[in-house]
Amino acid sequence: MSASRAWQFCRDRRGVSAIEFAMIAPIAGFAMLGAIDLGNAAQQQIALREAVRTGGQYAIHFPTNPTAVQSAVTSALPAGWTLSNPGGVPIVTCSCGTYGTYTDCAAPPATCTTPMLVTITATKAYTALEPWVAAAIPSLTATYVTRFQ
Repeated sequence: MSASRAWQFCRDRRGVSAIEFAMIAPIAGFAMLGAIDLGNAAQQQIALREAVRTGGQYAIHFPTNPTAVQSAVTSALPAGWTLSNPGGVPIVTCSCGTYGTYTDCAAPPATCTTPMLVTITATKAYTALEPWVAAAIPSLTATYVTRFQ
């Protein structure tokens, strides 16, 4: 190759944009998958909160029936979802006592005359597309607390 041909080859700019695209495309694809992953996690978190809120609304009317509250939450979950709580059902706990000092009860008592708190907690494992999102968001949790007097 002569010196002039080598000089022409070095000055040739054809294909530069293809090389730049080949360098940027993996980074852009990784960023887009991460954004999709975070959006899916946010959408699933909202759905989980709505299901727990539905159970809380049921608990307002029937605070002494934890099994029915669990059923209300489970039926409000999107189809195909399973919770990672023990037994695959939401955790329903109650506390009775005076303002500021509540003690846990084994189940919501039917005769609790002092203020009572019913807490509903649901946890769902999140399966991420990107490994860094999976490390940041291993599971989604929603909690709803209802107070009765």
